[in-house]
Amino acid sequence: MTENKYGLDLEITGLWYIPFWKTKLFYAIIISSLILLLIVLFYFFYKQRSLKKQDPLVLLIQSLNNDYGELDRIEAQGFYFSLIFKFKNFIKYKYDLIVFDKTDSELKHFLHQHQEVDRRLIELLTTVLDDSYIVRFTKGTISKSKMANDLHKTINVMQQIISSASN
Repeated sequence: MTENKYGLDLEITGLWYIPFWKTKLFYAIIISSLILLLIVLFYFFYKQRSLKKQDPLVLLIQSLNNDYGELDRIEAQGFYFSLIFKFKNFIKYKYDLIVFDKTDSELKHFLHQHQEVDRRLIELLTTVLDDSYIVRFTKGTISKSKMANDLHKTINVMQQIISSASN
């Protein structure tokens, strides 16, 4: 060790040549990163499990209820496209029928062939499809109250079907 006349260590180069991966700060950063990664993974795993436990039909009804707030901002064509898609999801989860590849007329014909499908749902779907035809061929001119009425009827019928099946 080399000292000057004041008794100070002049060999400070030893500090300069410590590789960064051998410092305590580096180990602290690595351990903190691993702990944070584990927390994030556990959070997403917990969220996925809680979502899987929820009934998809109940989630669908909640999604329809959330659409009430969007009625002022959404255009009619997008609204009816979304509503028909949610009808198809309901049919998939409730009756285990795959109808996503069907056109509107094929969907009505297909559902009439299946006796297990609730007639109220078919009638309501027919009404919604007729309203969507009006929207498509009149370039989206339909009242917001008509859209809200279709949404309200859809929620009520789906809730009735769910509650009657659970009883």
